Parts: sequence; structure tokens; C-alpha cells
Amino acid sequence: MDGATAFKEVLAKSRRAKELVRPGKLTVPVMYETHLTEFGVIEGRLKAQIADEFHDLLRQGDITAWGSPDGKKPHQEIKPEEWSEIAIDFDEQDMNYNPPHVHAVKRRNDGRGTVFGYVWVRLNRKQVRKAFPLSWWPRRIPNKPKEKRHLPKTGD
Repeated sequence: MDGATAFKEVLAKSRRAKELVRPGKLTVPVMYETHLTEFGVIEGRLKAQIADEFHDLLRQGDITAWGSPDGKKPHQEIKPEEWSEIAIDFDEQDMNYNPPHVHAVKRRNDGRGTVFGYVWVRLNRKQVRKAFPLSWWPRRIPNKPKEKRHLPKTGD
């Protein structure tokens, strides 16, 4: 299954996501939290936590991934040891693109921009569902704004 579909499915339908959104479970702040509503903070923290857990599972070899090194060659398996040098990038815009996609980017701290390790990353569906079992009912996601700038203005 493509990485975007897997990530969205885990966020919306997994037991792990339902467990993490309980009060006091998500404590690591995300960037620009002060600009987010309470719902936006929870969603941002949940996405960061699930992305970290995906990376750990990929690195341990519990989930197999495939990707194209240059977007032209056929997909090849991404070895677990390669995940020490690359990180899976669950970018919101790319995941909502048509077709949705996820990249594995090389980890860099030199400020020279993003370098793709693999594009069009795909994940083993059985392994994803084993690592993140689905719940009987999807978690409730309220239709609330995530950013404070989208809140209705209260009158003076």
C-alpha cells in the first residue's frame, strides 16, 4: 500500500491512535503549537508520534518498505539499516496530492535543503496492520479548526 494511505489509515482507524489521543499521552510539543487550537495540538502531536513509531518499525525491519531511488527506476526494497540515514516524510501536501505519495529523505543538518533518498514509498500492508491493529470503530475526529486563525471572531 502506498505510504500516504497507510499513514492516514493508522491515524484514523488504529487502536494505537485511539490510545494516544487520551489525555496525558501526547506530551512532546510540535513546532508552532502556540498557533494551533487544542484540537490542532493533539492532531499535530499524534502525527509526529505515529511518524516516529513508523520510522522505528522501519529501522527495526518490522515493516518492509519499497521506493524508487530516482522516480524513474522500478521500486526496490529499502533495507532496515538504510533508515539510519533517511527518514520517512509524511508531508501533508504530498499525501493529499493526486496520486498521494510519501518520500524518504536523507537526514541533514547543514541547511542545504531536502535530498530525497527514495520517492513513491510503499509499505507492506500486512506488516503495517500487524504493528498498528485497526480498531472496530474509527476514532472520532471532530470537525474543528486546527489553527487559531481559522476560529470565528468574537464580537466587540
